[in-house]
Amino acid sequence: MSLHHTLVAVLVVTAAASVPSAVLACDECEGKKNKSQWQAVSTQVIQASPEQVMAVITDFNQWPEWTAWSYERDPDGEWSFEGQPGTVGYGMTWDGKELGKGSMELTEIRSDGLDFDLFFGRSKKANKGSFSLAEADDGTVVTWTSSGPLGLVGRLFRRSIEEAVSADFAVGLTSLEERVEASVAVDEPQEMIPTW
Repeated sequence: MSLHHTLVAVLVVTAAASVPSAVLACDECEGKKNKSQWQAVSTQVIQASPEQVMAVITDFNQWPEWTAWSYERDPDGEWSFEGQPGTVGYGMTWDGKELGKGSMELTEIRSDGLDFDLFFGRSKKANKGSFSLAEADDGTVVTWTSSGPLGLVGRLFRRSIEEAVSADFAVGLTSLEERVEASVAVDEPQEMIPTW
């Protein structure tokens, strides 16, 4: 499923989510998976400190360079950024033939990650996103999570949406790993080897 089709499905799902709340009652009340929400998750270990990872993920200006929703994927797309990178309220909007229209806004920065709201098309209903960072022996465990409302029709496509978005997250995290680890290698002092 292409990103465009995934985003169209999410737009349909989000629009369908405006069904009265009584119809979309919580399916999770008895501990079952909430079928009125989609959720995508992907995790990657990056050989860098949490601070080095945060420097990239809190700067939306860099996202079109490493996420699956990139300049490469939609070369005619337009991105704009508002606010100060790494601060609450910082935002990004995009509009492209392949990616469609959308926006996101940084809503919280924590020592172990960040949260953001994500909007597709003209929807006023936020999809929630987050990055969680955990220090590990071999670097930082980075978990990218996003979820959003599903209407009645969207529930039929929940698994497809989750799989497609999780796959895009995995692609993005691999690219993030390459980007962060390359910058770490440049920043590390090089050992001097005698040449006699």
